[in-house]
Amino acid sequence: MSHRVLVTGASGFIGRAILPLLSAFGCEIHAVCQTKSLAVPDVTWHRTDLLLTEQRRELLVQVRPTHIIHTAWITTPEIYWTSPLNELWKAATLDLLSLGEKVGAERFIGVGSCAEYDWSAEVMDKHTAPLTAATPYGQAKAACGMAVIHHAGAMSTAWGRLFHLYGPYEHPRRLVPSVIRSLLAGKRAQCTHGEQIRDFLHVSDVAASLAALMFSDYTGPVNIGSGKRVVIKQIITMIARELDREDLIDLGSIPAPRNDPPLLAPNVDRLTRSIGWKPAHSLEQGIQKTVEWWMQQEKK
Repeated sequence: MSHRVLVTGASGFIGRAILPLLSAFGCEIHAVCQTKSLAVPDVTWHRTDLLLTEQRRELLVQVRPTHIIHTAWITTPEIYWTSPLNELWKAATLDLLSLGEKVGAERFIGVGSCAEYDWSAEVMDKHTAPLTAATPYGQAKAACGMAVIHHAGAMSTAWGRLFHLYGPYEHPRRLVPSVIRSLLAGKRAQCTHGEQIRDFLHVSDVAASLAALMFSDYTGPVNIGSGKRVVIKQIITMIARELDREDLIDLGSIPAPRNDPPLLAPNVDRLTRSIGWKPAHSLEQGIQKTVEWWMQQEKK
């Protein structure tokens, strides 16, 4: 039987990267957006506000998906950490899960976050880092993820906890695009000290990992990352070298965010061993492609 896949948040940063992958596998794709659909071949678009109960239920009854990849959530920089919409998205997600079960969906893939973990742990892993999130966003994601993971029914479920990602269509105020756009404009890129250690994954690899998770029979939580640690200032330097503007980098010119952990990296054993997935891009390749993409955008 072919896969009839419902992708929420399909016009967003992650969702739009998933669509061509599913198309390549011959899936029947139903994409959900609230306002703006994309010109993507072989995709049926549904303009639906998933926070509205009736619209959510009408969508599931109409599509009757066999598989659901749920990427939609509030992600506006500086706002999403404390927004009351986190609780609304948690409720909508759990209702989407229940509705999926009722219309006969076989599999539900939810998208979580490294913000679910206690960041005082050195390595993020469910066995070593408790889910004691410090923010309303992380708390809502953690509670939602646990409910998805422990869903009792015929539908299988998995929850992908994303770490740091970058790539085309990322919000311009986030780290990688903000540095790129500053340098392209000939402006100084004001940065923190850049000593933080993180794990970065290109968005196309994030999308590929979620597709691989959907096609697998793995159930439960899984960290999604590259498995390689990088110091933030190394990423900033890579960008500057691509644009030959190392002279415009101002490390330490702005303070690091409050409670910013020095190390935030995942254990990706489940991703690589249980699911058998590895990223296609090195960090250098991903940064190069991302710089090229932003250069094209600036020319438009």
